Amino acid sequence: MIRDVVRYKAPPVWGVLCIDIWQDDTNNEFYQNALTQLAQYPIAGVVNCTTNIVIDYSDKSIYNTLKNYHWAADTINSQVNDNALFDLIKNAGECQTTQLIHDKLFDQQTVHLSRRETFIHQGHYYWPEIQDWIILGSAWGKCVHYGPLGVDTLVEMPNHRFHIFPDWSIQTEDKQPPTTQQIHDDFFVWAPIDHGGYRLITRAKNHKWTENQNN
Repeated sequence: MIRDVVRYKAPPVWGVLCIDIWQDDTNNEFYQNALTQLAQYPIAGVVNCTTNIVIDYSDKSIYNTLKNYHWAADTINSQVNDNALFDLIKNAGECQTTQLIHDKLFDQQTVHLSRRETFIHQGHYYWPEIQDWIILGSAWGKCVHYGPLGVDTLVEMPNHRFHIFPDWSIQTEDKQPPTTQQIHDDFFVWAPIDHGGYRLITRAKNHKWTENQNN
């Protein structure tokens, strides 16, 4: 569903949430175009949420997760630590993160997270300045919607704003940009913003869950 946005102001910084950005040569054109577009945005933080990922220290998102989160029972934030590591193991597999995005976008704070609570915790402690996130990944009808940090989870984070740019930040299962009609027909509500983007309309703070919980 699409609705109008009455007010829109471009944020001073952005975050990028990568969803299933696997190494796949057939996606290189999509990744390269995304990088060209992202170069126009002030990116302050990146979260990788790529399922079936190899636990490889050469992947900055894996290395930084293992560095920042550790098994530490009966300590402050121990549950968050446990969840971050459990989710990394749960999502382990044989696929690699695309080298293009990894080399051009990931930095020493990029982490691999797969849960609402750990995403919120990371943002609260490491990127408090980021409220606006660009979703980068594929595929629109499945992973972007229903992956571990898919739209069905992001919609429950009312203190954050999540955006898609159909022409370059996401693609469908057949590697095409989602059409305006597909976004209009979506179960979730999207509002147009500048530069051909859409903002996910998150649920109200008192809908089911508030972000102050589990921080």
